[in-house]
Amino acid sequence: MLSFAGIGASHHGLASEYDREKVVTITGKLMEIDWRNPHPFFFVDVAGPNGQVTRWKLATATPNMLVRMPGGWTKAKVFARINEEISVKGWLAKDGTKHLYGDVLTFSDGLTMQLGIGLGGA
Repeated sequence: MLSFAGIGASHHGLASEYDREKVVTITGKLMEIDWRNPHPFFFVDVAGPNGQVTRWKLATATPNMLVRMPGGWTKAKVFARINEEISVKGWLAKDGTKHLYGDVLTFSDGLTMQLGIGLGGA
């Protein structure tokens, strides 16, 4: 029984980590992707008004869900988009870091990628 306790605690609800009342859109360059279970992470460099670049961490749905969403976003298809300018709408992390849970990603050519199942609300 104890061996299952760690498994249950390792995956958490999105609402516990992200604030559904704080929906933001960031625009920047897709620099890196960490394609793993249970959630891939995308890393986006966003230039501020003073030109300083900040790296944002973007959580997504599971790889299996990304493949099943419109567009069939496989690992190869996503990695082919590294270094592109993107815009991402999502929910900010509650801890105040430059981290969000993505809802919709838009590439510079207008193609969109559904990143998650959403948190409801805003």
